[in-house]
Amino acid sequence: MTRKSTSSFHFSIMYYNTYLCAAHSLYGCIHFIHAEAYMSYMTRDLETAIPDQRSHTKGRIFLEQPVKHHKKRKRIQMSESNAVMIALTASGGLQDAYSYFIRGKVFANAQTGNLVLMAQHLFTGDLTGALHYLIPLSAFAFGVLVAEQLRARIHWEGMIHWRQVIVLLQILMLLAVGFLPVNDVVNVFANALTSMACAMQVQAFRKVNGYAYASTMCIGNLRSGMDALSAYLRTKEQKHLRRSGQYFLVILVFVLGAGSGGFLASRVGAGEAPVGGRIIWISCGLLIISFLLMLIREEKEIENAAG
Repeated sequence: MTRKSTSSFHFSIMYYNTYLCAAHSLYGCIHFIHAEAYMSYMTRDLETAIPDQRSHTKGRIFLEQPVKHHKKRKRIQMSESNAVMIALTASGGLQDAYSYFIRGKVFANAQTGNLVLMAQHLFTGDLTGALHYLIPLSAFAFGVLVAEQLRARIHWEGMIHWRQVIVLLQILMLLAVGFLPVNDVVNVFANALTSMACAMQVQAFRKVNGYAYASTMCIGNLRSGMDALSAYLRTKEQKHLRRSGQYFLVILVFVLGAGSGGFLASRVGAGEAPVGGRIIWISCGLLIISFLLMLIREEKEIENAAG
């Protein structure tokens, strides 16, 4: 028998004996094949960052170089920051108060309320009244469609992000709303524009600090906040408490925006006065702030493993 065949024969015997020992005792002698499989399992998350520098010595495997960690700067979206969220959410609350108190008891954001009121008018046979709420509903749906089409079609990598295009369109629409007179006929078109602007905003801005949220309504934020609070009470983990606090901050900002809009509406009054109709320009100012904030390219450090 040749030396090569003899070595192969001994290797097969050793291979068989190793598996036999492992089958009969957890404390048996583990062959290097098992060690390599174990090492591959333990380091599978690091293989993309660590060069494959392994050596075989007496059936044992080790990494020649220790794992090093270095920090890498990664660009994050300013549109998901608390600063932008505050400007957008305050604007969203003010828009809802404006459309309801100034423009004929119609909700710009809370389309569930519009559905309830539309259904009431339909069931009482008041088709004109039903149409009064159907138009902003349809405009809201159209706004979602427009925002999603813009997201799919705009691929700018430079200074302007597609969400900033959405904000610019919002500003133009709400600026136009402020010039419209306050009366029953024109209010229909004013509410349609406001609802469309709100829909574009809620479709474009759906995260803050990694958490899904809505900047123009509160029911989802309230549910998510209480869900996170319940998780904290069960587990005592701080991450759930932080998530809950984030949602309640969004709700607080919305309340402040809506309260400011309602207060100004009660002080100025609706009627035919142009001043009441121009309260919406405060929302334009908040949107301009959010647009400018998104020009900031914010970066954060993340830790990566490297060899």
